[in-house]
Parts: sequence; C-alpha cells; structure tokens
Amino acid sequence: MDMAGIPQGFSTITPNLLIDGADKAIALYQKALGASLDGRFPTPDGKKVMHAAMTIGTSKIFLGDPGPHDPRMPPGAKGSSVSLYLYVADCDAAYKKAVAAGMTGASAPADMFWGDRTGVVADPFGYRWVLATRMREVSEADMKKAMENA
Repeated sequence: MDMAGIPQGFSTITPNLLIDGADKAIALYQKALGASLDGRFPTPDGKKVMHAAMTIGTSKIFLGDPGPHDPRMPPGAKGSSVSLYLYVADCDAAYKKAVAAGMTGASAPADMFWGDRTGVVADPFGYRWVLATRMREVSEADMKKAMENA
C-alpha cells in the first residue's frame, strides 16, 4: 500500500463520528478519555461543529454534528453499531475515570480469553468505548480452545 497520501501522525483508518452535540462530546472525551483537541471548525452560523479532530493516546478521531454538510445520520439517531476499542495503560483506572466523568459503565473490567483486560463504557451520544489493556500474549490455538470452551 502506498502511504504517501497519509498525513503525518495519522493511521490509514480514522473514525469519523457524527454526534448531535459534538461540543459536549469533545468536552466529555477530554475529561473522560484524556483526549486533546487538535482542531475545531464550526458551521457557517457558528452554532455547531462541522468538523473536529482529536487525539486519544496515539490515535486520531474526527467528529462533528450531523447536518446538511454531512447528511449520513438521520435526525434524532444516536451512535451506531460501531464500538471504539481504545488501548490504555490501565483498564481499571481508565474505566473509573470515564464513569466519574459522566460515561455509563456497561461492562466492568474483566480479563478476556484473548489476553486483554477490558471494561466497556457508553457515552451519552450512543457510542460504546471498549477500554483495553493487553495483559498477556495468547496463541491462536489457545484462543480457539478458549472460544470452544466458552
């Protein structure tokens, strides 16, 4: 794959979240997930976010309010079937921080058969964030065996 067209600091895939209330999401992600705001571009009337870029750890996300400039989200819809898998240094601490900042605990931190410890939080905009810490490397054979015994 030719990587020449990828801006410095970006990966090949960047999630782009449509959120009714993008400014509230920006504030929550900063507080709950330690995100930094890289840029924010308002709609021409200044009332909504046309596009914003944030960094969480070493990853980028884009977000903005739905509107005529980006009509992919029907009015009143929240979130999607997509969840965001975020690797953090300490899953348990990140889970507690996210819940304290206003996210809802959906699944308490637990060790998973694939070697990660994960906890799931939901934001008020309809997205689920899987907070994960790699605890151990697991072979494909051991994962298959664990799935068969689950």
